[in-house]
Amino acid sequence: MEDELHIPWTNDALEKLLREVIKTGEAPKVDFKSSLTLGTGGEKAEIVKDVQAFATSYDQAYRNHGFIIIGAEPGKLLFTTFAQLTDKLQSTIDQIIREHLGPFVPTHVRQFGSDKERWGVSVIPPSRNSPHIFIRDTDRFKRGDVYVRAGTTTSKAEPADFPRVARMHLGDQTYVLP
Repeated sequence: MEDELHIPWTNDALEKLLREVIKTGEAPKVDFKSSLTLGTGGEKAEIVKDVQAFATSYDQAYRNHGFIIIGAEPGKLLFTTFAQLTDKLQSTIDQIIREHLGPFVPTHVRQFGSDKERWGVSVIPPSRNSPHIFIRDTDRFKRGDVYVRAGTTTSKAEPADFPRVARMHLGDQTYVLP
């Protein structure tokens, strides 16, 4: 199986890029989590909110991909433990997203490091299916909610955000005729 699947970086190149991103800190499509727990409805909805905001927002950096870096904080790796191996964690995150968002947002989970010093990332590729909408009530998130990223903060979309999202996607799909 090749290292580069569905994202424009090999695992080695992605790890190198993310180590630089960690040094730089949060950005419009970069978020840090010291650990990843998905045991409660609120924890699941929180990760879905972040995935949704990255998929619905646009930023030229990192080829418009979003990164939820797990086991890190701005400036350093903290390392963490993962309750599941990469494939099982990918399946769990996919299922959580399917249960909460429409249309579905694919992510790509990668884990790095050794058994004692693990860290990882969930890569959110650019989406052409925006806006992604909560399809059920969960914790403090309601059916119909849409979240966007503005700078390094995530907030509920306001009416003015929707034309911007539409323009972003129309601009992404247009080109000049020769």
